[in-house]
Amino acid sequence: MWKRVYELFVTFATLAQKAAKQEQKIQRQQDEIRLLTAYVQQLAHELQRVKDEQRHGAERETDARKLLELRIENKLLKAGRRLPPSTDDGEDED
Repeated sequence: MWKRVYELFVTFATLAQKAAKQEQKIQRQQDEIRLLTAYVQQLAHELQRVKDEQRHGAERETDARKLLELRIENKLLKAGRRLPPSTDDGEDED
């Protein structure tokens, strides 16, 4: 009977050690998950920032292109309004 009590005590002690080790392992894994979650959130933030920069860059390029088109159109309109040089045949001279 004492042998059986001793075996149960040893089994209980072994299970208690295993449970403690498992709790430590779970705690380490939870810490790793928290760290990985922070990394993923940081990556998501950086990805959003890069997307915003790309969008703003595309908008700036579009605006610059429109401005260039307007400048060219303005120059063409100004050039079209200029009178061609007159050719004097002597008709209106006094």
